[in-house]
Amino acid sequence: MKSSSFSGLAKSADPLFVSYADLVRSLVEGVRGICLLDESLSCRGQTRGIDAATVSQWLHELKWTAKSRRVPAFRPHSEATQLLAIPVQTTDGRLLAVLCMDIECGAFTATSAAGIAARLKPVISSLHRELQASAPLRSKHRTLTERTEELE
Repeated sequence: MKSSSFSGLAKSADPLFVSYADLVRSLVEGVRGICLLDESLSCRGQTRGIDAATVSQWLHELKWTAKSRRVPAFRPHSEATQLLAIPVQTTDGRLLAVLCMDIECGAFTATSAAGIAARLKPVISSLHRELQASAPLRSKHRTLTERTEELE
């Protein structure tokens, strides 16, 4: 059995990310790095082996912040690895997060990317539920922060 946790997590990594990184690593062979981006494609956590800023830039180029239905996207990262981005989104196309990984493998096809996404479907569904449940809290916190700033 594989090691139960990644080494090299950012100290400020979201605890939510740490749990899901462990799950992904146990379900997908050859994962070199994982990052979780929020709805604005900012990093919520990353492991060694992947640069969240590079992934974010790529997804901005694909216009993933626009409201639309997205499918897993992939691209070569090096001679031996591929980047895979799996959207976590609502049924109306609102992005909640993006789970990204750098995987050692041959060239991806849409079919192989869809296969990995299917293997991770329970993980993505669980992540979706957690993000949906925390959305009202984040919204309330953001509103209170804005009001506090206005009063100061």
